[in-house]
Amino acid sequence: MHHDTLFFEGRAFGPDDLPLLRSSQQRFVREELADFLEEWHANSPAVTVQSSGSTGAPKLMLAEKTRMRASARMTCSFLGLKAKDSALLCMPLRYIGAKMVVVRALEWGLNLHCVEPSGHPLKELGLRRTFWP
Repeated sequence: MHHDTLFFEGRAFGPDDLPLLRSSQQRFVREELADFLEEWHANSPAVTVQSSGSTGAPKLMLAEKTRMRASARMTCSFLGLKAKDSALLCMPLRYIGAKMVVVRALEWGLNLHCVEPSGHPLKELGLRRTFWP
């Protein structure tokens, strides 16, 4: 599908556009999303991920990009998502769940919207989100 292009709040960003993300007013985007995309577009076959720790202590591990892409495609297909549907990222990008939201957006052409992680991430949203993991 898309692989290199991230649709972020209605605008397409490719690997060469990371400086534009880093200059965003939204700190979460500037620091975490741009860092993850840089790692994702690197030549390495894997990215470092951290488990949530819901069943034990959080663990760092390597996840293969090909498997992450396959998982993203299966999830989006199963959920009936379409390119340009909206997805919400409201978790810290150190966790595998958050990274998979970004991979799904990249793989399926979803329009990614980010909010700063908080206890009430939906509080100030005015846009309709299609995919809320």
